[in-house]
Amino acid sequence: MDILNFISWIKGRGLATTADRKKTLVPLGLKDDRRDDQYLPGAMTMENFEPVVNGYKEYTVLLTQTGATPPTAVELKNTLGVTVQYSYNAAGNYFAVFDQALFDNTNQYITITSGTLDPLSGDIIVAQAVPVFFFVLNIQSYINGLSADNALGVYQPTVLTIRKYN
Repeated sequence: MDILNFISWIKGRGLATTADRKKTLVPLGLKDDRRDDQYLPGAMTMENFEPVVNGYKEYTVLLTQTGATPPTAVELKNTLGVTVQYSYNAAGNYFAVFDQALFDNTNQYITITSGTLDPLSGDIIVAQAVPVFFFVLNIQSYINGLSADNALGVYQPTVLTIRKYN
């Protein structure tokens, strides 16, 4: 599809408001000095295009944890393409083991939601996440400053995000 066909398609009300990120193509003009117009038409899936535009790839999940069990994760975004195994280590202490090295340079950062107040008891619930090896993340949860289970995702979502910049 050349650019004129694309413009005509948009004018003909072909504008989409939702799309499948894995199957939808974004049109591109790829620089090619061999062409008279200097550009070769191309396309990329939305899923692959977003990290190029943002400058990073991301892994984002909602974590919950109860009892002496590993956290469970509901994946929201995974442009890093990683697979993760969560495990229980001790009360309030868990590991996320990734299938590839993520924490091998300074081009990444990790955030986890923290600082929830239990509306019934007044307890302060805190979570933190710290890399301990190239492919291992230690997640810890506390209630009133003491390591504790049943703290992740209890009164509000616990969101874990890892971004790796290009």
